Amino acid sequence: MEFNFINISSLIYIVISVLFALYLFLTKKKSSKSNVLFALLLIISAVDVAAFFNMTYLFPVSGTLGMLLSHFVFLEAPLLYLYFISVMYADFKYKPSQLLHLLPYIGIIVLFYPQYYSLNTEEQVAFLTQDNNMELPIIRISYIALHIQAIVYFAVIFLKLRRYKMLMLENYTDKYFYDLKWLMPLFYIKLSVFAVATFKNVFMFFLDESLYNILMIITMLFGLVGAVWIIFKALESPYIFSGISSDLELSGSIANESEVTGKKGIIFTSKEEQIKINKLKAYIEENEPYLNSDLTIYDLAKELGMSSKELSVLINQKLKKHFFDFINGYRIEKAKEILEDDDKKDFTILEILYEVGFNSKSSFNTAFKKHTGLTPTEYRKTCSLQVA
Repeated sequence: MEFNFINISSLIYIVISVLFALYLFLTKKKSSKSNVLFALLLIISAVDVAAFFNMTYLFPVSGTLGMLLSHFVFLEAPLLYLYFISVMYADFKYKPSQLLHLLPYIGIIVLFYPQYYSLNTEEQVAFLTQDNNMELPIIRISYIALHIQAIVYFAVIFLKLRRYKMLMLENYTDKYFYDLKWLMPLFYIKLSVFAVATFKNVFMFFLDESLYNILMIITMLFGLVGAVWIIFKALESPYIFSGISSDLELSGSIANESEVTGKKGIIFTSKEEQIKINKLKAYIEENEPYLNSDLTIYDLAKELGMSSKELSVLINQKLKKHFFDFINGYRIEKAKEILEDDDKKDFTILEILYEVGFNSKSSFNTAFKKHTGLTPTEYRKTCSLQVA
């Protein structure tokens, strides 16, 4: 087989994916389920990329095995979905119902059985090498089904991610956002590769070979960059895969009665609401719980002697602020006090952000600018000019 850029890139991608998959299989961590799912996802992706090699070396020997491996691509979107769910929820478990995700793979095998799987090896090779085989209805149906499946799964993952982000904002502070900072870029990388691959396949059907090859190269570059990013990101961040409880609810759902479940919503009278808000603010100002970088809405509710659901409704619905922004607001005010204090002018920005409960400089700068319109350094300079 002639080795060109596409084949060499494919080989590099396969080697990287397989090695990292083996690493994930052998690594014993709290996130073992996520590791296994991601390792399987890498292997499925590697098998898909190996189509060039399979067609040359595997199909002539065993057309059945070659096609079964080619159809593994129908498992990629379901595995990606299960992986995202396993990272988002700490109580993720394998369930028999998850086997339903195998149905598209089984369905495509059933579809191909009469015209391909039931044939002998020579007939299978003839099927694959016939002129304009991409115009066969069964081939077109398989590609259309694959893209519809991917679109559906990407849409569901996006909705799950959006809900997950809202749950994080309503219940946690900065330290717990590592999963989200990993999942969102991963989602967009996978979506970008899928979009380019879709355009590539369109040109394949229109037999525009030059454009098809260009898009194939772009797809491989996306895949290689994505694979390298995934490996470095996973290895550098020990906080990835902490997860939250799947029972966690959005404050809007808690506040309102549910006609489906029959649960009563949490409703405060105007007097109760004001008393609880005053108690909340007085406690925070006096005890400064926001200085704890590990603070969650559960912790604060326990300190206040109320349920986490009550506090969630109080902050996220009544005060119209996410818990994340509510707590960061107090942290920024504390940081401003330190920046304005001439006796603490030797404190570095890094020291200040840790002092007030943040865990990273980027998060601190983003939150500070959101609340003040300035970076911490700019704010300090402004205070110095005013004193002068």
